[in-house]
Amino acid sequence: MSMDSRQLPERWCWAIIRELGEWFGGGTPSKNHPEFWEQGTIPWISPKDMKVSKLTVATDYITEEAVRASSTTLLGSKSLLMVVRSGILRHTLPIAVNEVPVTLNQDMKGLVPGKGIVPEYIAYALMRYSNEILQTCSKTGTTVNSIEFPLFREYQIPLASTSEQQRIVEKLDELLTNLDAGVAALERVKSNLKRFQASVLKAAVEGRLTERWREEHTDVEPADELLKRILAERRRKWEEEKLNNYEARGKNPPKYWRDKYKEPLPPDTSNLPSLPKGWCWANIDLLAAHEANAIKAGPFGSSLKKSCFESDGYKVYGQEQVIRNDPYYGDYYINEKKYNELISCSVKPGDILISLVGTIGRLLILPDDVVP
Repeated sequence: MSMDSRQLPERWCWAIIRELGEWFGGGTPSKNHPEFWEQGTIPWISPKDMKVSKLTVATDYITEEAVRASSTTLLGSKSLLMVVRSGILRHTLPIAVNEVPVTLNQDMKGLVPGKGIVPEYIAYALMRYSNEILQTCSKTGTTVNSIEFPLFREYQIPLASTSEQQRIVEKLDELLTNLDAGVAALERVKSNLKRFQASVLKAAVEGRLTERWREEHTDVEPADELLKRILAERRRKWEEEKLNNYEARGKNPPKYWRDKYKEPLPPDTSNLPSLPKGWCWANIDLLAAHEANAIKAGPFGSSLKKSCFESDGYKVYGQEQVIRNDPYYGDYYINEKKYNELISCSVKPGDILISLVGTIGRLLILPDDVVP
C-alpha cells in the first residue's frame, strides 16, 4: 500500500523508520569465558524472551565485562526491541519495550528513540503493520527467516505529536489490559465448563441423571437383556453368512461348524463399581457392529500421504476434526481410487471416531450428512 493512499488525521505525518532514532545490533559474549555469564546482572535479550510487550527480565544475564568484551550494546530503558532473525518471523514479528537496561543477542535490533518519540507508540504501530512488514521486508532464500533490515529502515508508519502518541499508548494500555482480563475470564469459564462437563458426564454414566426416570419407567428392558439380544443377533448373522458361504461353494457345513464362532469376551467387572438396577457393564467388543472392520485404526505412514490429497472427493477425517468436535472442519479429500484402496478404513454416519494420540480420549460422532 502506498503512503499517499493511506489517509491520516490532521497534524499527523508519515515517518520513515530510520528517522525515529538510532538503531543498534547485538552480539553474543564468548561462551569460552564462563565469567561473562556467571553472576551476570545485565539482561541479555534473545528471541526466546520476546513473548511479552514490556520486558523486565531475561532468560540469560551477562556481566559488565562481557559487554565491554563483545559486540553487544547496553541499551537504556524505554528502547524498542525487535527480532530480526528467527523462525518465528514466518508468522509473527516480536516487538517489545524494555523497562530496564538490557543487552541484545545477534538476532535482535534495538531502537533508541529520538526526542519526542514515545517507544511504546512505535511498538504498537509496528504491531499494527507487522503482517505487511513481514511480507515486504523479509529475506528470501535463507535457511532461517530474517528481516531485510535496510529495507525495513525505509518502511513508513503514521506519526502523531508527542502528547498524542502518549495518549494513544495510555488508551491502548487500558483497552488491552481490559482485553487481557476478559481473555483470562473466558479461560476460567472455559475451565469451569470443562469441569462441569466432566461432572455431568460422570453423573450420566453412573445413572444419577435418570434416577427419577427409572422410578417412573419400571417396565424398561434391562441392559443385560438388551445385550443378550444383541449378541444373539450377532451370532445369528454369523451363522447365516457361514451357511450362505458353504451353499455358494456347494459344500455341506462340517459337523461342529457352529463351535467355530467366537463369542466376544465380556469385561472383567471384579474391580468395577456397582451399577443401578437394570444396568450392566459392557466393552467395545460387545457393542461393535457384527461386520468386518467394525473396530479399526486409520491408515498409517505411506498408506496416506499429503500428496494423495485432492481439492474434492471423499473427505479424510483425522485428529483435527475429533479434537474440535467438528466433522466439517478441514479440507483434505481423496479420489475414488484411493478411497477404494482404503475401503477398510472408511466410516459412515453414526460411527464414533476416537483420538488415540496427542489429545487422548476425544470423541466425535459422525452426523447423518457426512461424506461416506
